[in-house]
Amino acid sequence: MQKKIPATSSEQLLQGQASGVTVINSGAPGAQSTVFIRGISNFGNTQPLYVIDGVQVGDMSQLNPNDIESISVLKDAGAAAIYGISGGNGVIVVTTKKGRAGKATISYDAYFGTQQPLSGNVWNIMSPAQQSEVAFRANDVGTEVLYPGGPGVIPTYGYHGSTAAGAFGAAGVTNDTAILKYYRFDEANPGNDFLIQKFAQGAGTDCFMKFFHRLLCSSIPLRLVAVATKTAIYFLQIILITKVLCLITTKRDTKFV
Repeated sequence: MQKKIPATSSEQLLQGQASGVTVINSGAPGAQSTVFIRGISNFGNTQPLYVIDGVQVGDMSQLNPNDIESISVLKDAGAAAIYGISGGNGVIVVTTKKGRAGKATISYDAYFGTQQPLSGNVWNIMSPAQQSEVAFRANDVGTEVLYPGGPGVIPTYGYHGSTAAGAFGAAGVTNDTAILKYYRFDEANPGNDFLIQKFAQGAGTDCFMKFFHRLLCSSIPLRLVAVATKTAIYFLQIILITKVLCLITTKRDTKFV
């Protein structure tokens, strides 16, 4: 299977390219993807065996996609039999690029793109006013006291202290601005604190949109494909990948003849 699509991780090259192979991306920056061959075969280790240039490894997450010449997926038991029990979940054989005898060539094949999170209320999260309405519908007395104005009405201030502040008590909610004069923050003795928080009105904070933004990603590979001498063949590749992480990789291969 030849690589035809740009990818920032090696496992992504398998996505949708081979029948019976499922790739699940974790989404974490630099994290390893989960690969299943012929589904989940047991309740323990379900990861396939990776063989990179004849060396058995646990995964290929650290292998730069631009270093890969070809990938072969061994799915049936007969093809993977030479690897013994290690190949029970299938085998992924990876061959990396090497230098070749002949005229030296330099290639530059960059790509740029963006990743856009879903728009709108992705998780169907209720607004603070809607949460108060649900509390009253459910007759949740413990939560109803947080909304003295009734369902759909968000109080202005919340307060908490070790002792009561005038007629307001030690903790609660209120719309009365008189509570502000009792604010106290004692860094040396937190037990004397009387803290006040002003609640946001309206839709509240959409944490999904706060954490996830439009992301620029790029890959800039500069490759010296082959330099041949009478005794050796050299291969050099320098790649800069920028996404959530900034990754700079180099690969040098020398073959003596």
